[in-house]
Amino acid sequence: MSNAIVAGYVVTSGGLSNDALVQTGNVDDALDDAGYLLMLGTALDSESIPRWKKATQGTIPTGISFASTKSPITQVAAANVLVGVMPLRDGVEYYVKLSETNATIVFGDPLCLSATAGLVDKRDGTTNNEPIVGYALGAATASTGGVLKMRCSTRMMGKFETSTTIVNTKNTATSASAATMEGLILWDPAKWNLAKIKKIEIEAEIDAATDTTAYSVGLYDVTNSDTIATAISGTAALSHTVVRADVTA
Repeated sequence: MSNAIVAGYVVTSGGLSNDALVQTGNVDDALDDAGYLLMLGTALDSESIPRWKKATQGTIPTGISFASTKSPITQVAAANVLVGVMPLRDGVEYYVKLSETNATIVFGDPLCLSATAGLVDKRDGTTNNEPIVGYALGAATASTGGVLKMRCSTRMMGKFETSTTIVNTKNTATSASAATMEGLILWDPAKWNLAKIKKIEIEAEIDAATDTTAYSVGLYDVTNSDTIATAISGTAALSHTVVRADVTA
């Protein structure tokens, strides 16, 4: 790795670029306060000045605004303004902005992005079911908004997917064989932590090249063989296909 000293900075061809606690960024949105969760924008102003914008549901926030973008003269927040951005770090405590329609929050509650970009709310597993960004270090009354102290938990922000692979040919289920038939996957929702599950999907890879019959993949009640849902179905005309179906409901 080559390096050189330029204007007091070490410039290298690789490795650590910027470990400052507060870094400069150009924010696409107008920020009326500090504490907004931010995500990277779509472009860079330069190699050293990234663009940021308010984080939205379905994304992973990576920064938090250190200040507002208000003009010191007019006190009006403006977009496309340079502002300090703190990288989100696991275990670090931050003051974050709450949704104006926040749920009741007590110490230790998990927090996630709310429906309003850049703001957080209690993660309840139903209405607010985004990945956890941290845990409350204070309390908040419902629908009060404002600012809340949070301990960041970046290890919980990723979206994880787990799968079980089966190889199966043809099976016909009856009430007597449903619980033991080859290739069956048994799910017991009573044993799941539903607060940590956002979506359940079935993915089937079907090779019908040597079969002339139709196929289907479904959910069944193993106690009586009742069909809960037919998730995937098709005909043998398609020699090979991969299909994914959402069976969360």
